Amino acid sequence: MAAALLAVIVLGGGIALLVTNKTTPGSTDPTKTATVASDQSPWRGKLPNPCDTIPNSAVKAAGLDPAARHDVQSHVKSIRGCMYFSPQPKGLQYDATYTWSLNVWFSTYPYDEQLHTDTIYDLRPTTLHGQPASYFQQEIERNTPGNKCGVMVGTTFGVAYYYAGDDTNHPLTPLQVCEKAWNAANTMQPFVPTDTQPK
Repeated sequence: MAAALLAVIVLGGGIALLVTNKTTPGSTDPTKTATVASDQSPWRGKLPNPCDTIPNSAVKAAGLDPAARHDVQSHVKSIRGCMYFSPQPKGLQYDATYTWSLNVWFSTYPYDEQLHTDTIYDLRPTTLHGQPASYFQQEIERNTPGNKCGVMVGTTFGVAYYYAGDDTNHPLTPLQVCEKAWNAANTMQPFVPTDTQPK
């Protein structure tokens, strides 16, 4: 069973919240984490598509709707993404919406490099399936409505990001959003490729 630690999230206005910082049992044979620079990575332009890589069973287990996934197109060769939505809550059709969404990104940027970028903040290191991991927030969304939380995990090609956000019509607490991100990462990460070279 995963161990649980407490960490502090400092929100806007200096509000501090205690949140659960989980770890999963370490693997006896952890996957090697990429260290090569992104522009020299053999995965550049050849990253797998999360929409195709993660099976429907894992999407459902994370509390998301496999039919409500969207391939996130990007002209950047160093990233590949997919966006997922939770099933629509019951109600009138015009009022129905998702309660939370999840962005999954695969990137060729080395994990250690991402720990020191100025585009993310509120880093809380942990481990996931024996791999180095960290909770994070995106700087670009610091002052946007709603609550968001991400988990990034070191991989053979670079980093896998799992970034959850609530729908402002169905708000979740910061703790709930971080739980969503962690559960999705924990469920989906076993399906992330571990090959050292693209096929």
